[in-house]
Amino acid sequence: MKKYFRLVFVIVSCVYLCGLLSGCAGQLPFSGGSGGTIHYAITDDNWKIALKRINFGGNGKPPVIMCHGLSYNDRFYGLNPQANLAQYLANEGYDVWIVSLRGSGSSTKWAYKMVEHGLEGYQIYKLADEEQWAGAAINGIGLLINMAESQMTNLTADPRYINWVLDDYADRDIPAVLKYVRSATGQQKVLWVGHSMGGIIMLIYLINNHDPDIAGLVTVGSQLTMPPGQVAAAYIQQMQYLRLMEIAGNSVEMERAKKIAQETADDLFFNPANRDPQTAAMLHSIGSDTPAVGVLGQYLELMASGELKTYDNTFNYAQNASRVNVPYLMMAGASDQLAPPSTQQFLYNNVSSSDKTKIILGPQEGFSIDYGHNDSIISLRAVQEVYPIISNWLDEHSY
Repeated sequence: MKKYFRLVFVIVSCVYLCGLLSGCAGQLPFSGGSGGTIHYAITDDNWKIALKRINFGGNGKPPVIMCHGLSYNDRFYGLNPQANLAQYLANEGYDVWIVSLRGSGSSTKWAYKMVEHGLEGYQIYKLADEEQWAGAAINGIGLLINMAESQMTNLTADPRYINWVLDDYADRDIPAVLKYVRSATGQQKVLWVGHSMGGIIMLIYLINNHDPDIAGLVTVGSQLTMPPGQVAAAYIQQMQYLRLMEIAGNSVEMERAKKIAQETADDLFFNPANRDPQTAAMLHSIGSDTPAVGVLGQYLELMASGELKTYDNTFNYAQNASRVNVPYLMMAGASDQLAPPSTQQFLYNNVSSSDKTKIILGPQEGFSIDYGHNDSIISLRAVQEVYPIISNWLDEHSY
């Protein structure tokens, strides 16, 4: 019986030490993020969508809602404190809300990650059972840090939450987020900044809904079309395999697939000359969440057909781009391999916005380098060259 009291002591000590190191489990070292407060919007199908709010109240400008891309979460914007667009905009006086879409960040997640941490917990119990108290304590601290970095806040074992599709983000998550932010701020007008898929889903929302209170849309690396010969298809297929291994609980294949996907992502989503290795490593460790099989399948169909459609292929979003008529700033890196310049030209030619601007981030338009997909947002060059453009454009559309 004594050893079990010791085990309890170890666990309590781990919690205490973890608190000394970090203040609280939600703000551990390397947590990425920019501080702020966490809020939750509830969708009509009962998912909790986490929102991180920075600069409470702002200075009277419309709130800015920021959304991450495929396989990421809200921490995407805070991986490097020196290249943090959310904090940059907060410093400019905006009330900033960063979204974690369903299945990511602190939003509702199916509980496969609990299985991973359950194995870690068993190792701690085994060490304690063998009266290796120091090892149990060290491993316990590590477990708490890993759990915090996984943002294991709203886990569920309910199989209804295993899968979802791209349309769910636009039809369910966005309406819940807009309703919550408008209610919390008392402002009907909002601004939306989306990276990659975070912009795609707002385009889908605007195609499906007339919402004149979207005061401005900024997308970086978003699209409704894909040129032929997409090199990203192999990465999407690898991510789909990873997700299937997570669902199957195959930890060995899960780790192998994750490693391959991360190696592929570094070359695919960054211009190597503009990639900070530490930022990329942080993106893999705390900024990423595996998308659902349905979402990845929708991306594969986009790559195969060249045009984005609903999951059931009954409606073509690309062919209805003219329904988008809000003020729109579209940007993408000149060397973006996922949303190359041709996809931005399609948007510019086809959306109905009378106020629209297209910027390709490369030397031909005065930038210091050909930006890639992710470094268009999370790089030190972007702080100097891209952030001021976004901020100035938002200012012009704030009143």
